[in-house]
Amino acid sequence: MQNASLIQDYLRLRAASKVINGKLVKTLERKELKEAGRRLGLLKRGTLVFGARHEVDVLADLAIHDVRIRPGDPRNAVERWSEERGESGSPDEERFLDAMRRARFDLFKIEQCIPGQGVLLTSPLVPSPLLLMDLGLSHSAEAGMLIGARIMRIDIPGRSEGYWMSTGASLPVPPDAARAILLELDKRIATVRRRYPSATIEIPSAEVAELVLRACLKAEASSMVAYIDPPDTPPPRSSASFPPTPVGRNTPCPCDSGKKYKRCCGRSA
Repeated sequence: MQNASLIQDYLRLRAASKVINGKLVKTLERKELKEAGRRLGLLKRGTLVFGARHEVDVLADLAIHDVRIRPGDPRNAVERWSEERGESGSPDEERFLDAMRRARFDLFKIEQCIPGQGVLLTSPLVPSPLLLMDLGLSHSAEAGMLIGARIMRIDIPGRSEGYWMSTGASLPVPPDAARAILLELDKRIATVRRRYPSATIEIPSAEVAELVLRACLKAEASSMVAYIDPPDTPPPRSSASFPPTPVGRNTPCPCDSGKKYKRCCGRSA
């Protein structure tokens, strides 16, 4: 799929995401919102207290995906609404909802920015760069930044290639918060390894989300987020920086098109 078609597909799904997320938020009970607030440190004496607009989105993201407290019901809001709603939405809404069911939160490093398209990300679980479509982030981010984000794979009907997009709220991860997060993850992995030395260890997405988001909110990372439409002035950049790992021009493109990077997404880099 050509870059222009890829971007148009992304824009349609981004519009669908606003519809789906709006409906999902309406299904949440007050106790679920308060539980998400408690996990994030936003619940003060029984009241949700926000220091920035973006914190509302962060709370909703955690409540929709990771709060499972209804008696006898192990599903989250996405799974519950998918199975119980009365009618289907548009094809784009159905694609987005299906992808949401497989979304995972993680700590990512931005390896490269592709202006007007997105960024290339890696994480401990994703060592090979993947293409995250995000027009705003493509202009405001810089290589080496760390972000906490919930991402999902978008498959293109009838094609083998695809791309990734975020759902919910992402946050920049300041250096102090990043160190605290990585230290805590190492502790949890060590605890499991002592009990099960030969097991393959993977921290559940819900635990990673709570740990990363809580640390970022404590570091006031939400104040570093601005709501703009590119190509306006970009929001403040995070100072969390690590040496970037560039994608080779002759390596396979992260969008899974099967082409070399230089002949696909690398053309606009």
